[in-house]
Amino acid sequence: QGYQWHVLNKSQTWVTRGVRTEYAGSYIMERAGEEVYGGLKQISGSVYCIRADVLRQFGWGTSITEDFELTLRLYEAGYKVAFTPYIQAPAEAVSTIRRLIRQRMRWAEGAAFNTKVMLLRMMRSKNLSVAEKFEFGYLAPYYLQAAFFVVGTLSWFISEAVFGSRLPFWTATFGWSLVFANLLSLPLMNIVGLFLEESDERDYVGVLSFIALSYVVVPFQAYAAIKGFLEPSE
Repeated sequence: QGYQWHVLNKSQTWVTRGVRTEYAGSYIMERAGEEVYGGLKQISGSVYCIRADVLRQFGWGTSITEDFELTLRLYEAGYKVAFTPYIQAPAEAVSTIRRLIRQRMRWAEGAAFNTKVMLLRMMRSKNLSVAEKFEFGYLAPYYLQAAFFVVGTLSWFISEAVFGSRLPFWTATFGWSLVFANLLSLPLMNIVGLFLEESDERDYVGVLSFIALSYVVVPFQAYAAIKGFLEPSE
């Protein structure tokens, strides 16, 4: 798996600026980190190569996230996916809010559904290392984090600002620190990704767009993830 470098239309809209920034953090930081510690790496639909005999053996599934489904089936059978950021292909980013929401809802539903189907099989498989099982365990509620983020942030704000609730084992400092840590952690990762890419200065403006997009997409992503875990078929 190589790096989908979303730069072809990065300055088209504020949406493309945010998405371009997001991918910088994801590919340069997150996926590279998975490669370093030996976690489960994903096939991401494009910019990858696979042995022809392996693809003939497994074929393509019918999932709405067929690349993730293939990834899990490969790992279950003992195959591995390697990632390198040095193989890059310029790509376009989603340019409108509507398209971005539809894309992320599809990702969330498909990932949640495939995780539900494969969870026990992956955890019981002798072909996965401890690091790979740990990574898959992290991926299991990955898109549900959107729901946790919305509920947790709103609950804390209402309890602090509206009701003035006080807990003996929890302080306002802890609460607001958690809110701001959640708010800043991903933008910080994206900034480091842009820095390692040696990106143009104007690309850093996309960090602000990414923050805005996160709040727009989160409720839709949360709904799709819950749907994926509960539905009998995609």
